[in-house]
Amino acid sequence: MTGRNRRAGVVVVVTAALLAVVAPAWGGVKAKATHAAQSATSAKWGAAGSTNNGSPSIGSPFTMSWTINLLGVNPQFFKVVNTGTIDLTAETYTTTISGGPKITLTACVGDDWSTLLGLGGSCSGTTVGLGDSSSGATTASVPIPAGSYVSVKASASGLLSLGSYTTTINVRVSRGQARAATTTNS
Repeated sequence: MTGRNRRAGVVVVVTAALLAVVAPAWGGVKAKATHAAQSATSAKWGAAGSTNNGSPSIGSPFTMSWTINLLGVNPQFFKVVNTGTIDLTAETYTTTISGGPKITLTACVGDDWSTLLGLGGSCSGTTVGLGDSSSGATTASVPIPAGSYVSVKASASGLLSLGSYTTTINVRVSRGQARAATTTNS
């Protein structure tokens, strides 16, 4: 190789090396960070009593009026509605009366109470006691899915009770009685 060709070869090798160091193949590509839109929502939990055909009494206790109780065969039926946005695993019931006999609450889980002729009622699901007017606050593990309800029977004890009285049912739900939080990606 002549001196001239050797110099040209060195120049080519040096130029190629400089280009490789100064301008890598990805040198013209710009990196861009992208972010997906995300939103957070808050869960709500709560429950309230309601007549079988009415709206829940949100923010106030559910009240029933009684006039005569004969042999405990004339119970009243109502529903406890999940007023929140997540499933409930339990609720706390407090039943009070103004005069009259003891009132006992029983849920029919998985079905509605059948109220043939207004007599005692029957449940094809599972019955769960929700406490009574003499027991104070009672916590019952009754699952109520969001947007659903559980059917409840209120029964008065005693052979014969004359006169009017009222029963007030307060349903409370704490955070620990609602379904655990979940994280979802979209």
